[in-house]
Amino acid sequence: LETERAGAVILELSGLEHLDSTAVGVLVGGLKRFEAQGRRFFLVNPRERVASVFRITHLDSIFRTFPTVEAAIEAAKQAGEEATSGH
Repeated sequence: LETERAGAVILELSGLEHLDSTAVGVLVGGLKRFEAQGRRFFLVNPRERVASVFRITHLDSIFRTFPTVEAAIEAAKQAGEEATSGH
């Protein structure tokens, strides 16, 4: 049985050096799955190389990105959600 979770999902990306098409697909799939559950999916602190992939693919327009985990948590609180951090 899959347990249902609630709250925002925060993915801290500072340790990620490269983003290939498979990883982009996983992130988009995650975004769709979380949004279908009524949850927000926030990305935090991507390196420039990773951020450029989001810009080139125009995914920067669908993913909310924050400079720090604290900023993402604050955005989740303002949206009335409890944040769940994934490091």
